[in-house]
Amino acid sequence: MGSKLDGLFQLERTGNDHFQIRQFTHQEDNPYSLSHNSIYSIYQDHQKRIWIGCHGGGLNLLEKTPEGEIRFIHSDNQLKGYPKEHFSKVRYITEVNQAILVCTTEGLLTFSNEFKQPEEINFYRNLRSPNTVSSLSSNNVTYVYTDSRNTTYILTFTGGINKVLSENLLSEHIEFKPYTTKDGLPSDLVQSMIEDKEGSLWVISENALTRFNPEKETFEYYDKKYMQQELYFTEAAPVLENNQLLLGTDIGILKISPEHLQKSNYAPPIVFTGFKIQGTSQDLDINDLEELRLKPSERNVTFQFAALDYVAPESISYAYRLKGLEEKWNEVDNSRSASYINLPPGEYELQIRSTNSDGVWMEKARILPITVLPTFWETYWAWILYVVLFVLSTATIVYIILYIYRLRHQINIEQQLANIKLRFFTDISHELRTPLTLIASPVSEILEHETLTTNARKHLTLVHKNTERMLHLVNQILDFRKIENKKMKVLLEKTDVLSLLQKVMDNFRLIAEEKNINYQLETNQEAIETWIDQDKFEKNHF
Repeated sequence: MGSKLDGLFQLERTGNDHFQIRQFTHQEDNPYSLSHNSIYSIYQDHQKRIWIGCHGGGLNLLEKTPEGEIRFIHSDNQLKGYPKEHFSKVRYITEVNQAILVCTTEGLLTFSNEFKQPEEINFYRNLRSPNTVSSLSSNNVTYVYTDSRNTTYILTFTGGINKVLSENLLSEHIEFKPYTTKDGLPSDLVQSMIEDKEGSLWVISENALTRFNPEKETFEYYDKKYMQQELYFTEAAPVLENNQLLLGTDIGILKISPEHLQKSNYAPPIVFTGFKIQGTSQDLDINDLEELRLKPSERNVTFQFAALDYVAPESISYAYRLKGLEEKWNEVDNSRSASYINLPPGEYELQIRSTNSDGVWMEKARILPITVLPTFWETYWAWILYVVLFVLSTATIVYIILYIYRLRHQINIEQQLANIKLRFFTDISHELRTPLTLIASPVSEILEHETLTTNARKHLTLVHKNTERMLHLVNQILDFRKIENKKMKVLLEKTDVLSLLQKVMDNFRLIAEEKNINYQLETNQEAIETWIDQDKFEKNHF
C-alpha cells in the first residue's frame, strides 16, 4: 500500500483477519531506502517485478535480496539512467506490450521490460512540442489506458486525451492524436479512463463523467445534474464490477450503471422572444411570419430566441447562422440572441439550433426567411445608370483629348504656314530692297544738285520720303524675322521726340493739303528729349 506522506506499507497475512504491517520510508543514511515518502503508483509487470512511482523521488524498483532484505533501486543507486532532475514526480506506471510507461508531471517515459540489470535500462522521453501536432498535448501525464481494441490512450491534466498512433513505444518520437475541449471533451483536466462491456470508454474529469465512442470519436458528458448531488471525482483508478462503474469521489465511492445513464432525446421547439431594429424593440411577433422583409433603413437587427425546455434551461446551448451571408455556425453557449449590423441587400435564411437540457444537439433548426430591400442606388437600374455615366464620362474625356489633339495639330499647321509666308515675304523684301535703293539714290542726287521748280522739288521730295519709308517697311519685315529668331536688339539714343514726330508728319503733309485737311502738331513745349529707339518709335507712329 502506498501513502502520500508516510511511505510504503507491506501487509503480510499471519492468520485469519490478521496481518503483519511493515513500513518503508526514505532514510537519508540508506541509499537503498525508498527515494521519497509520497507514493502515487504501484505496478507489477509480467515478470513479477514491482515498480513504485514516487511523487518527488522518481521511479523505484523493489528488489528482495537472497537474505530476504527488501531494498529499492532508484536513480540514487543502481538506476543511473533515470532522468530524475526532470522526471522526479511520477503519477502512474503501467505496461503496454513490451514497454513500461511512466507518467510524470514533465512528460512520458518509456523503457523496455527486457533487461537483466537496472543499469542497462534505456529511457525514452516524449514531451509536448508546440510546433508538432502529433506530439503530446501536455507534459502533465496522469493516466494510461489500453482498451479491448488494443488502443492505448495517454491522459493528461491540461491537454485532454492522446490516442497513441505509433506501434513502437520505445522511441522518443511517438505519434499521438489529441482529443480536447475543441473535440467535445467537457474539460482538458482528465484524470482516468475505463471501458464498459459495450465498448464505450468512460473518461473521468474532476467534475464530469464523459462517455467516449472511439469509433465515432464523439463525447457525451454527464455533470453534477446526473449525479443528483455536489461531488468531485478524485484520482482514484475507476473499477468496472458487474458492469457497474465504481468511481472515487470526495464524499465516497460512486456506483453507476452505464446502461441506465442515458441522455434525453427530447427536441425542444425554438421560439422568438424578441426583435430589435437599430437597438429598439419592435412590437412585432415574428413567430408567425412566413418571411421578414426589412427596409433599407432597417439593416441593424437583433433576434432573441429560446428553446422551450424547462428542465434545466441554463444547460441549453445555441448556435445560429444567416445562410446567404455565412456558412459556419456561430456557437454562443447559453446566449439567446443573434445580432447583425449593416446587412447588405438580398435574401437570407436565419437558422437557429439548440441542445436540450441534457446537451444533446437537435438536428432540426428553426428557420426564418429574411429579405433585405435595397436602396435605389443598390438596384440593377442604378448599376445600369452607373455604367451609362461611366461610358458617357469616358466618351467625353476621349472627345476632349481628341479635340485638344486636333487643335494642336491645327496650330502646328498654321504655324508652319505662317513660317512659310514669313519666309516668302522675307525673300520678297530682299528683292524689293535693291530697286528701292536704286530709286532713292537718283532722287536724292537730283534734289541735291539740280535746279527744280518749287512744285517739282515738292513732288520729288515726297517721292524721296516715301521711297525711304518703303525701305523702312522692307527693313521691318526683315526685323520681324529677327524677332522670330530672337536676334532683335533695342538701340537706345537720346532724341527730340517732337522733331521725330514732325519728320513723320511731313510724309503726309502733301496729301493733307490736297484734301484741305488742317494737319499740324499741337504742343506747348519746344522740345521733348528722351531715350528711345528711333526706329521702333517711328514704326509705331507712322
